[in-house]
Amino acid sequence: MRGSALVIGAGIAGLTTGIALRRAGWDVTVFERSPDLGALQAGGGIHLWHNGMRVLDDLGIADQVCAVGWRQRVAEFCTWRGDVLASWPIAAHEDRFGVPTLGVSRADLQPVLVGALDARLRLGASCNGVRDEGGQVAATFADGTLARGDVLIGADGLNSTIRAAMVTESAPRYAGYTIWQAITDFAHDQVPAGTFRILYGRGSRFAYYHVGGGRLYWFGLTNAPARERDPEHGPRDRLRALFAGWARPVAAIIEATAPASIQRLDIRDRPPIRQWGRGRVTLLGDAAHPMTFNVGQGACQAIEDAAVLARCLTEADAAAALRSYERLRHPRTAAITKRAWRLGAVAAWENPIGCAIRDRVLHVVLSTAALRAHERDMAFTALWSREKVTRCGSRRSSRPR
Repeated sequence: MRGSALVIGAGIAGLTTGIALRRAGWDVTVFERSPDLGALQAGGGIHLWHNGMRVLDDLGIADQVCAVGWRQRVAEFCTWRGDVLASWPIAAHEDRFGVPTLGVSRADLQPVLVGALDARLRLGASCNGVRDEGGQVAATFADGTLARGDVLIGADGLNSTIRAAMVTESAPRYAGYTIWQAITDFAHDQVPAGTFRILYGRGSRFAYYHVGGGRLYWFGLTNAPARERDPEHGPRDRLRALFAGWARPVAAIIEATAPASIQRLDIRDRPPIRQWGRGRVTLLGDAAHPMTFNVGQGACQAIEDAAVLARCLTEADAAAALRSYERLRHPRTAAITKRAWRLGAVAAWENPIGCAIRDRVLHVVLSTAALRAHERDMAFTALWSREKVTRCGSRRSSRPR
């Protein structure tokens, strides 16, 4: 074994980090504050774009993830009336990148990651303190227990305990909009399988795509005060009013969804910072660079983090390896965080004239500069080496791009 690693947090970031470090020869223990791992990722869907899937393929679990996800073939950007502003040929990129883009529910993805972990997993372990002891790092837990390792990785999300122990800063910033989301069974001729579609309105957006089992994940969002709450009987009346008159089948999707399955949360992130850690401690995923959902890269950037971290930790000195990881990851994650914030701000415009101008600009930019930037993001190769690429069941040789 190269050494022992303590990973705090068992979400997508922490589990993928545990898998990557085990593959790199580390002894790993993953700690999760929640006693119920199943409840940790309930509710939402995510895009696993080509860049995230390339890492999962390198870790040997792409086939398992494909089995619980739904292959995405096209991304459509539309006005609230349904007029198409731009279309991205996601499926056409599979040959170039060697892997598909998937829609997958968090609840389906997590068991795959847990099954591939091959490491100790402690639930109900709430970390409340970290200290660097020079030769090792120690973590203390609310139940009075203590764990020591050669490195500690804080992968404990937006409100990270590990981050708070190292960085003095304000609370996460509210983006100005709130989101409702759900997964439902919904069949409709205007929702072709493999299509991601997002519609832009005045201060509101609505999007949907398929996840595993042919189910439909959707979200609707609107500008709203922070910490606003829905009435006791649920959000359906609010959603009906918000999206009345929108292109089909938006209203039908809302009506087909059980109110109890609709979850609401405010969208928050943090401005990028350069210091993710010190000594034998570092941060990863949302603990290091929480970002809004507007470019769909939150989970994929955490997955990339795990690959780069594991590769850097092949170096002899653990603390130096963590600083190398941070230097490599900061520019990319900071750029994506800033881009996501800017896109969200533009999408939140409410002025009718401003929205008309925005839609005209999106019609041009999404098919040119934005698509090229997306393709560069997908083609990004971190520090892992790959000789073969999995394409959901088939394999072919490939060189890193």
